[in-house]
This record gives sequence, C-alpha cells and structure tokens, in this order.
Amino acid sequence: MNRTDYFKVWSEIAKRFTQIGMVAPSSRFFARDMIAPVLEKSGRRSILEVGPGTGPFTRQILKVMGPEDELVICEINGEFLRHLKTSLEKNPYYCRHQERVRFFEGPVQDLRNAIGPDMRFDAIVTSLPFNNFTSDLVEELLNIFRDLCKEDGSFTFCEYWGVRKISTVFSRSARRERLKAVDSVVKSWCRGEEHGGKVEKKLTVLNVPPALAVQTKYGSRNF
Repeated sequence: MNRTDYFKVWSEIAKRFTQIGMVAPSSRFFARDMIAPVLEKSGRRSILEVGPGTGPFTRQILKVMGPEDELVICEINGEFLRHLKTSLEKNPYYCRHQERVRFFEGPVQDLRNAIGPDMRFDAIVTSLPFNNFTSDLVEELLNIFRDLCKEDGSFTFCEYWGVRKISTVFSRSARRERLKAVDSVVKSWCRGEEHGGKVEKKLTVLNVPPALAVQTKYGSRNF
C-alpha cells in the first residue's frame, strides 16, 4: 500500500466517514484472507467487488485472476473510483486483464440495471461498513448480495474485530441501539445462510484494526 492511498483514505474519511467506515487501508494480509474463496473456485470465474476504496482487495483479485475470469468493481465514491483507476494503470495484473474488468460508479442497489437481470457471480467480496448503516439497510444489502451470488458461489464481507461490541458500551443510546440492531441482523443472516452453505470467520491481526473475513461458501454445509 503506497502513501498516496493513505492520503486518499484520510481525506475521504474527513468528508464521508459514514460512507467509508475505515481508519486506514486494509493490509495485504487481510486482503489475502478476503479473496481466499476466489482461489477455491476452478474454471472461468465471475467476480464482484463492492466498495474497493483504494483497491487493496482489487489488487489481490487481479493477481489471482485467470485468462477468462471477469471482474466487476462497484464503488459509490467517485473520488475513490477515479483514484483506483489511475493507480491501476501501471499495475501489470490489471494491464493483463483490463479488457475483462468493468467499473460501475454508484450504489450496489443500482448494479443490476448495469449488468443485466440474469448475471450471477462465482465470488463476491465487499468491505462496505455495515456498522455505519441502519439495520434495515444492512439487511437489504445482505439480501442483494445473496441474490447476486451463484448457487455454488461465495460471498465475503469484513467486520472489524470487537468494534461493534466496544462501541455499544461507549456510544450514546441512539447509536448503541442502532449497532445492536445491526449486530442482530448480521448474526441472524449468518445463521440463516448456514442452512445452504458454510459460514467461516477468519481473523487477521495484522490489520488496523484487526479484522474478520466473514465467508459464506454456498453448496457446502457445516457439520
């Protein structure tokens, strides 16, 4: 991660923290855990990344992409998207795959209009800051991701370890209740997904703050 990426994150945090929800770009160690399910899928893969920010996950995805894989990148923040496109211009993996990389600027709720009603993905990766959203929005987003995922695909989102629990202790009552509701939605959704797949959580301590990659792999079951 270069210095420019940090400056871009910090400048955007100052303006749009509720939209970004991070304190620093994710580490390459966490990025590898986040994109691990992509590697488990063989053959031609369709991949969706939502909320790439400065692109730590994007670079890891590009690194493992095959010659027939397709990547769709959805980012609501125009400044981040322009910065990402510029930073990728000299990336050798992007140069190799750029004809199969599509960018969409806007919310994931509008993505279906851009990609078509029937497209599904083998792997979905997102770093959207659920802790900054209402519980209703989190539930809506989780259902959208499930709908965009193939029956045997994977969906991975990130959680900062312990942040929601700590925040519910020290936050004011309105934020505390919102975070509790978000926590309830996420836990309930994960329990529901275990009926049709396997939900795993991988902790990366070499990240600021330590983070969890929450992975749902459909077509397999917990035993």
